[in-house]
Amino acid sequence: MKDEIGAKGKNDYERLSDRELIQMFLDGDIMAFNEFYRRYYGALFKFIISYCGDTHIAEDTLQEVFLKLLGFKVRLGLIKNIKKYLYSIAVNRCRDMVSARKREMVFNGSEREMGMTYNTSDVNVDIQIMNQFVDKLPQTQREVLLLRTKSDLQFSEIGEILGISENSAKVNYFYAVTSLKKMMGGEY
Repeated sequence: MKDEIGAKGKNDYERLSDRELIQMFLDGDIMAFNEFYRRYYGALFKFIISYCGDTHIAEDTLQEVFLKLLGFKVRLGLIKNIKKYLYSIAVNRCRDMVSARKREMVFNGSEREMGMTYNTSDVNVDIQIMNQFVDKLPQTQREVLLLRTKSDLQFSEIGEILGISENSAKVNYFYAVTSLKKMMGGEY
């Protein structure tokens, strides 16, 4: 029986390059969009949840990232690297979210720290402590560290996403790891 998704089967889409998928999506093939979603959902989710620390916020943010991709369909013909594009949207959305949280804390007079919290009860305490230290890193160091460790991106890709050089991404990663070691007293 023929696959319901049209002339191409799921495996055919998996074999296509991002560039080919962009063209297919521009030509109206929604399965090409579904393939982008399948390819990048997991890694983007790991990055976003590491940045914001809340599963519900991460899911909402990730949906916004993919909605922007749908909304900017006209621009897709100009995009050379979809992975960079999606991560750039995610980074900017996470920055906006953190800024909004900080403004809300100031407005509400809250003295609680913006440490990362998780909605699951079985989270290891060491991970929570580590996340609180990561949250204290300067923004660029935190972003480089999370993109490298949670999304397994190369320094060249991180540099493109954040608009910095590959060398700057490496230096920020080094300083982030060094700072974490100092903050945690070399225990981990």
